[in-house]
Amino acid sequence: MKKALFGILAVIMLVGVMGCSSEEEMSAAKPSETTEPTEAPSSWKIDYYVDDFGDKTEEGYIVGEFQGTFDNTAGKGNDLLVYLYYNQSSYGSNFAFRLGEYGRSIATYLSSDLMSLNMKIGDVTYTTELFGTPPNGDLIFYPTIEGRSMLEESYYIMSDTREDVWSAFINALNNGETISCYIIIGDSDDQMNRVLSGVGGTKYSFKIDGQGFAEQVALLGK
Repeated sequence: MKKALFGILAVIMLVGVMGCSSEEEMSAAKPSETTEPTEAPSSWKIDYYVDDFGDKTEEGYIVGEFQGTFDNTAGKGNDLLVYLYYNQSSYGSNFAFRLGEYGRSIATYLSSDLMSLNMKIGDVTYTTELFGTPPNGDLIFYPTIEGRSMLEESYYIMSDTREDVWSAFINALNNGETISCYIIIGDSDDQMNRVLSGVGGTKYSFKIDGQGFAEQVALLGK
């Protein structure tokens, strides 16, 4: 009886050992899981102009979408949605800012208003003037206004050399840097008060992430 019992125990132990060995072999044979590298998300994309019939043409542009806030007489920290367009054509390149107050209503302004773009790249700050068509046209940043007879820079905006601001701006985007910006819309008194006392006009604050900008420009150029 004891011999039979010892025999049964021996068989059970042998099966257990074989089972463990099989599980270890299966585990060892299982391929390791790897994670594919993923690209950082970009705020930029390519889109195309449309013709008079609403059909897309072959002429494209780059557009980025960013969040921010704006301050006016009604309150501070209001929601802001910014679309930044980069246009390249035979007439030259430019950036166009479209400011969506509360995320939906395009900012309006008067023909007497001035628009200043203020930015910080690294530790360096820049200021330049934007131009638009009232009451709610996009605010255009030109690399130069030479040859544009309708445009004249205002004495009330303490602008840096336009070409220097343009170079710093587009180089930062091409390098994937983040640019801190605010735009002031207001008349000449508002612009001067903003410089002297930090108040005046409507202030639109946002950050532009340059990640992916250069890649989209390269794709558009193909």
